[in-house]
Amino acid sequence: MNPDIQYFAYLWQNRRAPSVGHSAELWDKRAAEWIADLEANGEDAKGVARERAISAFLRSKGLLTAEQRVIDIGCGPATFTLDFAATCKEAIGLDYSRTFTEYGAAQAAKLGRTNVSFITADFEAIDVKAEELEHAFDLVFTSITPAASNWDKMQKVMTLSRSYVCNVAAVASSDGNPRFSGTGFYSLWNLLWLSGYLPETFYYTEHKGRGSYTYGVILWSVNR
Repeated sequence: MNPDIQYFAYLWQNRRAPSVGHSAELWDKRAAEWIADLEANGEDAKGVARERAISAFLRSKGLLTAEQRVIDIGCGPATFTLDFAATCKEAIGLDYSRTFTEYGAAQAAKLGRTNVSFITADFEAIDVKAEELEHAFDLVFTSITPAASNWDKMQKVMTLSRSYVCNVAAVASSDGNPRFSGTGFYSLWNLLWLSGYLPETFYYTEHKGRGSYTYGVILWSVNR
């Protein structure tokens, strides 16, 4: 293996930023808090403006059209999934938390979005071939999810795509938050480049109180 690929894969796997726990119980608890914020604050809820900006970026690249099938892995409360479904042929949200997927399905019904469906599962445990998910989507999307938190996991994510993959990561903060070290972002960019892909980037900065937080988006075609 290319030693540079080994280096960046190691760097990503062993970044110092604290990782989020990964269990259905934990994510159900986080889901209840997240959903409460959405219900109370609507468009002003945490992350909604970021979601709108990233969706607009993807549409500017000719993605999310009426011919395209999309999956959002680690979909959370389905804000991305539902926005994608407004213009794409079909959108699927997958999450470990049943609280999230049931909420997403309820919101889809309220919006009359019949081209949306949800899967409750641990993506890391899914057999992609057995579930007939291999090369099944035009866009595979992930945003700050444990399901795509190192190079091995991302390579599994990529097997679902026949065209594009998009990953969102936290990259910088004004308060030095260790979760915003950027290690995963620049490790992934270098791993893609060294593997022969041509990754594009987009950045979104949001302001919360006196702080600012920047997220990096990497978009690439799996067809080298």
